[in-house]
Amino acid sequence: MKLKRKAFTLVELIVVIAILAILAVTSFTVLTKWFNKARDSKRMTAVADIKGSIERYISQPEHANLGSEVYTNSWTLSNVANDTNGNHSVLTVDVDQNLLAALKGLDLQKAPMDPLGKDYYRFGVAYTNNPNNAFDVAATLEYDGDNPQYNTYLQGTYISGAFDNRTSLVARYGTATPTTGDYVYEKSTDPLLPYSLED
Repeated sequence: MKLKRKAFTLVELIVVIAILAILAVTSFTVLTKWFNKARDSKRMTAVADIKGSIERYISQPEHANLGSEVYTNSWTLSNVANDTNGNHSVLTVDVDQNLLAALKGLDLQKAPMDPLGKDYYRFGVAYTNNPNNAFDVAATLEYDGDNPQYNTYLQGTYISGAFDNRTSLVARYGTATPTTGDYVYEKSTDPLLPYSLED
């Protein structure tokens, strides 16, 4: 006697599909957050590497005036923002191969790019009245805690407000002639790099 094989009912199939859909959405959300945080971790590591390389560079007697070196080579650099307001003139530039070529002796093998592969990190330095070689390096992170939101990650030797009340030495992206209010600060939500979270 043959046993009749019982088929799934329509309701059972719908329940299984719904469970699979919920699992897929949950997994996608968790993975997306994990990938975003992993990219942010790479950004923070890259900024720390750039900062360390510049600190080693300016510790050498022949590179005692970082700002002047950058200014002298500014015509060869990329995405230059030149702020001549106040007592301290400041340049913000991309940390790319042009900067590495201008600052010969900087011990970076190559210019690190943002993990999204679309842009370089940003570097700012005063080229007048900067005896201590203050500088900042910045990146845009994708997450602020658990929130998908821009926030600036800033590392350097500049003390906020020391130069004409600038919040840092890195101007917002796209400001060719910035003024005091055009500088990013730690955790600022203005995009520093020209990509969006939707890219």
